[in-house]
Amino acid sequence: MKKVAIISRSSNQTSAFMVAVDIRKEKGELPYDVKLVLHPNFIEPIEAFQPDFAILGPETIVWQKAIEDYLKSKNIPYIIAKGSHFATRQVEAIFALVK
Repeated sequence: MKKVAIISRSSNQTSAFMVAVDIRKEKGELPYDVKLVLHPNFIEPIEAFQPDFAILGPETIVWQKAIEDYLKSKNIPYIIAKGSHFATRQVEAIFALVK
């Protein structure tokens, strides 16, 4: 099973998105092992989880360059979730881009 890390900030929006992810997982509609990793302390959890792919939440935009540089150094492919998709919990639209 492909491991996907969602890197975001602690917020109500992130919590709501993760509830939507968990619902899809419980229904068997999301064939990924998904872990939420919160910025700014994301490196150690990423090292432990060793994801195959990462999704950057829109709330990380201020730190996006540093996160991207880290992911590139670890050869972890990633996408940046659209704010409109993340905020409206369009899980399928975001996970459709997982490679």
